[in-house]
Amino acid sequence: MNSPSYLSRESTTKLDTYDIPYIPHSTRLTKLGIIVTLVNFTVPIAHIYLSTFLLNFLLTLLFTKYEYQPNHPLLSLLQNLVNSVPQAYHTWAVVEIVFWFLLKLKKRWLESYDPLQMSLGAAPMMSAAERQLLFDRIKSSTAAGMEDFIRGWFFDVEISSISRYDVLDWTSWSLFEGRNQEHLTQEELTQLKSFVSDIESLITINRSLPPGSKFTFPQPLSSLHGNVFSSLWRNFAHQVRTRRRLLGLTHQNADLASEVLHSAYSESYAALVTRGGAFDKVITMVRETTDRNMESAANMAEGVKRTLGGVVERTGIQIRHRMEQWRSPVNRSRFSTLGQKLNPIKVNPPLRYAKFSSDPLFDICDYPLFSHLLMLGLTEGLTRVLLRRRGFKRGKVGDVGYWVRIPSALDAAEADKANGDEHTSSFSSHATPLVFVHGIGIGLVAYISFIDKMVASGRTIFLPEVSCVNAFRVWQTPGAIKNGAMVASTLSAMLSSHGMTKADFMGHSYGTSWLAFMAKIAPEFVGSLIFIDPICFCLHHSHLTRQFIYQRANPGDVSFLIRTDLMVHFTLQRAFPWGRVALFVEELPCNTAVFLSEEDCLVPSEKVSDYIEKEGGHVGDSDDFRSFESVGGESGGANGGKSKAADPTRRLYEQLTVVRLKEEIRKRGNVVPKGRKSDLVDFLVSLDNSDDRRRTFARGRHERSASVESFDTFDNNISSPVSRGAKKLACCTFKKFDHGDFLMDDHIQDQILKMLERIS
Repeated sequence: MNSPSYLSRESTTKLDTYDIPYIPHSTRLTKLGIIVTLVNFTVPIAHIYLSTFLLNFLLTLLFTKYEYQPNHPLLSLLQNLVNSVPQAYHTWAVVEIVFWFLLKLKKRWLESYDPLQMSLGAAPMMSAAERQLLFDRIKSSTAAGMEDFIRGWFFDVEISSISRYDVLDWTSWSLFEGRNQEHLTQEELTQLKSFVSDIESLITINRSLPPGSKFTFPQPLSSLHGNVFSSLWRNFAHQVRTRRRLLGLTHQNADLASEVLHSAYSESYAALVTRGGAFDKVITMVRETTDRNMESAANMAEGVKRTLGGVVERTGIQIRHRMEQWRSPVNRSRFSTLGQKLNPIKVNPPLRYAKFSSDPLFDICDYPLFSHLLMLGLTEGLTRVLLRRRGFKRGKVGDVGYWVRIPSALDAAEADKANGDEHTSSFSSHATPLVFVHGIGIGLVAYISFIDKMVASGRTIFLPEVSCVNAFRVWQTPGAIKNGAMVASTLSAMLSSHGMTKADFMGHSYGTSWLAFMAKIAPEFVGSLIFIDPICFCLHHSHLTRQFIYQRANPGDVSFLIRTDLMVHFTLQRAFPWGRVALFVEELPCNTAVFLSEEDCLVPSEKVSDYIEKEGGHVGDSDDFRSFESVGGESGGANGGKSKAADPTRRLYEQLTVVRLKEEIRKRGNVVPKGRKSDLVDFLVSLDNSDDRRRTFARGRHERSASVESFDTFDNNISSPVSRGAKKLACCTFKKFDHGDFLMDDHIQDQILKMLERIS
């Protein structure tokens, strides 16, 4: 069998921006967005002025050389225009052009980073077991909509247009750290093909095909057989065997020649030298002296060897420890260099899909220097002033900066005064600290009103700075992007440096990825979790990727400032290990609350809400927020809780659930025994305070499988020991709000902090 030739695929960074499928922007306009757009016109104005100045300079130089005085009115107008411009404006135009040129150079520099190398450096490679677990969780959450799930990543093309090779390439990129399928070992290829087979099986089940029929993706004619490593072995195995036989024959001939020479020496010595003669005695004495000298030298060499052996052993131990730490993340530079050379030229490029880690950094806006200085003054400078006035102090862990405010006795007195009763103050110097991680935007200054609410709670507040997603930080480099291990160690060290071992974590937007890292890597430091517009849930869906990366930003909207920033795009496209960021309910180590915006254009709020409800979480919206608040429980009475009759939020929950149950019974009318329907309703109405029963009921009610679950199976699930000890999980969707807009509402800020108190 002839092996395919290998050559690097054409890098997608060479693609033009307009070659990439993209979603047009909306038409919403804001006053601030229009102002920003007008400010950005200063760059082309500077270009025009500088071009005019250079043209006038060249013409003047030319006319002076040939002693020619032009009389054309346009040339006179050009000269008068340039001469009338103040020197300050001229200097500004030159500085703007130089700054614009430097921004272009930085973009070229960032695009020169190899996408595969960046993907491998963003997170360690998954083991086969970790990858299988991730796929199983994705499969469980998307089982009923697998076909739409696949089509979403391929920009909604028909499923019949997607070949098996295309799906293999997409699965390899998404689950194998951005690698192409030609880079995988035989074991990884086997796992890859099993993933695609499972996808085909789920689509078959959802399509309800007749028995014996199965959906399969079309197989391209130019499919690749085997993998690059097996092909290399087939190419060179014969040469290796031939060289091994040649080396064996060479060693055999050398041993035979040595034996012949030794025999010839012995025979010649016996024929020429008389045994016991004077010459024989001299030779014997010389040989014995030489042997003693050689033995002494050998002993000395042995001593040196033992000394060096000790040094080598100690060094080896250090190297082994270091290699053990580096075992998972392979040498990304060498692997990416190898991977670029090991791609089959015979296989056609796969169908275009949302391969954001390799696509160009497009839809980037080059803001003028004036805009950068203005925004830095309004964000970075204003943040430092406002936070210091509120008692925050700045610290650093490595190169990550953070702000911390540790409450004092004065804060307690102020809290008592505000409450009007010294016994009602919620202040406690021993309360669990709160860590708030901001999202993509202009930094902490956007959250200043929310920070005031946190300060009023009397807790110790930590505010780490995620500098890689702060816009207008032109000095940022790829080193500012932290992987999961760095994030967990940084936040843990931040708490430990202040003598704290546990904290409640709250994150917004991109900041929730840091919370996901803490939940997975350092759960012992996490007391409770609050996710606001989280990107970590349902991240395997294409919604977030397509909306942020492939949807053009609206020039008339204020979000244009953030969504067109170079470093923000680089962070999300080149160093975003979605497999490590993606968070599932099973991985939550503590009580958790999730807050969503109904009209969020980035986060698939409906999918996240449905997923949390499917996994047993308490789901509500801003209309029944009181019912949502009750998930944390109330203290009161002798037994530390309210009675069922006295709890209106509980009655509301029961009424809502009975309505859902009746709908479920109508759906299952052919499988639920008629005599048991009333029992099922009675069970739901008489729900006690057991959260794990609610969790089990919700899981049973939303279970997605090929066959409808029978009542007996559902009844057995109620008392299943798996449901014991479940953590509290709540989700609330704020109606008529966009991404993060509800954080500007004072009442909602209070409710979020109340929920934090309930679950912490």
